[in-house]
Amino acid sequence: MSPAKRHDNLWLSDGNVVLGTNAYLFKVHKSVLSMQSSVFRDMFALPTAGDSISDSGDAGIAGIAPELYEGLHFVSLPDDGHDVEHILKAVYERSYYDPHSDNTTLDMFIALIRLSFKYDFVDIRKDVLGHLSRLYPIPLDEF
Repeated sequence: MSPAKRHDNLWLSDGNVVLGTNAYLFKVHKSVLSMQSSVFRDMFALPTAGDSISDSGDAGIAGIAPELYEGLHFVSLPDDGHDVEHILKAVYERSYYDPHSDNTTLDMFIALIRLSFKYDFVDIRKDVLGHLSRLYPIPLDEF
């Protein structure tokens, strides 16, 4: 398997975290991911080695030594790079995922629903579930 390469569109010059997958490296923003996902928010809130000691006297608590990539925090994700690409594009590119379109691919649906649950992207999950119920309503008479 070839090593992951920088994603063409999601390697942002002012990004402050690198997400690594089997296919791609994504340089994105902790703050953007934290606003959209409670999992990333909690992950980035963990103390890291070198963080300043808080005023509450937590002097005995050691932080996690982060893995780095070119001086930035590096997070290795076990997910397929193309799936992560779908969720990040849905976060960063407003028109990438249209929940009112009838042309969404199955690959995109699967990636968005799986990763929106796994990483708790609440708004994306709501959009995808609403989209699916519009396309495949439960009552037969609505179908």
